[in-house]
Amino acid sequence: MWKHIAIAVTFLLFGTPARAQQLLILCDTADQVELVFTLQAQGIASDQALDAANKQAKAVVCGFMVAEAKIIERVRDVPVNGISFTIVKVAVTGFFDGKQMLVGTALEQFAAHPSKPSREM
Repeated sequence: MWKHIAIAVTFLLFGTPARAQQLLILCDTADQVELVFTLQAQGIASDQALDAANKQAKAVVCGFMVAEAKIIERVRDVPVNGISFTIVKVAVTGFFDGKQMLVGTALEQFAAHPSKPSREM
């Protein structure tokens, strides 16, 4: 069930305290995150980039969510159109259901981050 919760990370929100709520764009795999951010760098709107990743996977594997997450590890650096970002594995520890923040067991997902991410998101 959790594996199919669509999420992904925006560049502006990293570096905030770990328990802060953030708008995230996360995906189930590092390759899916790379596809989304590559499409965005090519001028494709965020929602269309997410749709493309989901259609390619034939499932909901990427999306937006207000959540709490912590970086687990750096996966790889990816240069796109002169902008370098790092794909990171994150532990999502809570998400906003529209009314409240729900906290649970950490869910591992993948996100994009500007180069040299800190451990906290």
